[in-house]
Amino acid sequence: MEKNVTDIVIKRGWDIGQSTRIATLYDEAFGFKFSGAIANKEARVRILSKSFIPDFSYVAFVDHEIVGLAGFQTHYGSLTGGMSLSVLIVELGVARGIWAATVLSLFERKPKAQELIMDGIVVDSKFRGKGIGSMLLDSIVSHAGKNGYDSVSTLAI
Repeated sequence: MEKNVTDIVIKRGWDIGQSTRIATLYDEAFGFKFSGAIANKEARVRILSKSFIPDFSYVAFVDHEIVGLAGFQTHYGSLTGGMSLSVLIVELGVARGIWAATVLSLFERKPKAQELIMDGIVVDSKFRGKGIGSMLLDSIVSHAGKNGYDSVSTLAI
């Protein structure tokens, strides 16, 4: 059955038990970005699921299933803020962990005090074309406005 836009619920964050679903969805869209740092897909998803900070995101649900995600970062933190050198070393070993941290640091951009940076939007391929990405973007922009951010920008991928 085709889902209507009215069936879509956007919420800030997610339950930690849904981290693997979030990481899998994120990796489907941005795995190419992380593959130079962490080549193994299983390892990427495992590390992402342990590293994401739910408060720095908005999530789209259809019938309680996560179908989209929009991450963001501020000077307070970011969606991927839990991906530290120590986590990478524990998960990948010293040499690969340091390599991954070095490569990933090339993608980092620190927001200014009153800037919110969009850190990627992803929508499950089965749900694209239903306005979910736009709804997630609207949620990020609304969040920025309600919380006194002067600007919203994107993180170049």
